[in-house]
Amino acid sequence: FMNDDQNFTAQISKLKDAGCEAVMLWCVYTPGSLICKQMREMGWDAQIYCSPGINNPAVFELSDNAINGAIGTTGYYLTDPDPYVSDWTQRFTEKYGYAP
Repeated sequence: FMNDDQNFTAQISKLKDAGCEAVMLWCVYTPGSLICKQMREMGWDAQIYCSPGINNPAVFELSDNAINGAIGTTGYYLTDPDPYVSDWTQRFTEKYGYAP
C-alpha cells in the first residue's frame, strides 16, 4: 500500500480469507492505525505485531484503541545511558554471563 492510502479492506480481506493468524505492520503510525481499526471493524481479531514506526501516542486515538493488545518492537542499544536500560543490561549480563 501507499502511505496516503485510507482503505485497507481489500488487503485485510485477502489475509483474513487466507487464514492468517497474525499481521506484522511494518509502517508508520497513521496507516498502521487505520489497518488496526479496519481489521477490528471487519471482525478480525488476529494478533497484531508492530514496527517501531507505530510507536506514537496518536495511534490509540487514530485506531479507536484497536491497537490495544498489539505487540510492538523497538530498538535496543547496549550503551544506552538511560538508567532503566543500563540496569537491565547489567542484570542480563550478570544472569547469563554475556551482554545482550
